[in-house]
Amino acid sequence: MAKPCTTDKEWLVRIQSWKESGLSQSAWCQKHDIRVSKFGYWKRKLETVSPAKPANKTGFVPVVSAQQPVSPNDKSGLTVALPNGVTLSGINESNLSLVKQLIGGML
Repeated sequence: MAKPCTTDKEWLVRIQSWKESGLSQSAWCQKHDIRVSKFGYWKRKLETVSPAKPANKTGFVPVVSAQQPVSPNDKSGLTVALPNGVTLSGINESNLSLVKQLIGGML
């Protein structure tokens, strides 16, 4: 039996080794004398803890308005329709920070 790994870091190294090997999980585990069920447990656990999401990437890009600033009561402005059906309307420079927070909370 392979030396037992007890830390997340050790399992991350093993999972990365499997990904780079090109082998199936079963073949890699057999080669390294690790139970497939234990490997699967750690893989799921670590993917849940640290999903493969780019850090500090919000999806927002800088927008420069050629118009004069819009008052917060103005109903014109940008509208964003999200895939889940939520629509944010009246987005302008005065409330862009709030809109970013709202969308960030949904991700």
